[in-house]
Amino acid sequence: MIPTFDGQSDLRKFLMSFKATVISGGGDETTLAKFLVMAVKGPAQQWYSSLKAKSIHSWDQLKANLLVDFQGFQPAGHIDIDLFNCKQQIKEPLS
Repeated sequence: MIPTFDGQSDLRKFLMSFKATVISGGGDETTLAKFLVMAVKGPAQQWYSSLKAKSIHSWDQLKANLLVDFQGFQPAGHIDIDLFNCKQQIKEPLS
């Protein structure tokens, strides 16, 4: 079953599940880009439909646009690199 994104669920989790599903089925990055239209619903489908013809040239570009346009709908989460870059300064208390 293909995961779906409606513009309100966790976009990063959707992208991870969507990519895993498509790749495990033998798809590649071109398949990801072309297949996304079947996995979006509601506001995300309206967003997809509003893209200008021939304005997207790769999966990475499509994914980046999706992340930019829908990131405001999601709470900012921490990623590993954020935690890795967090360093205690000299004489800085732990609390």
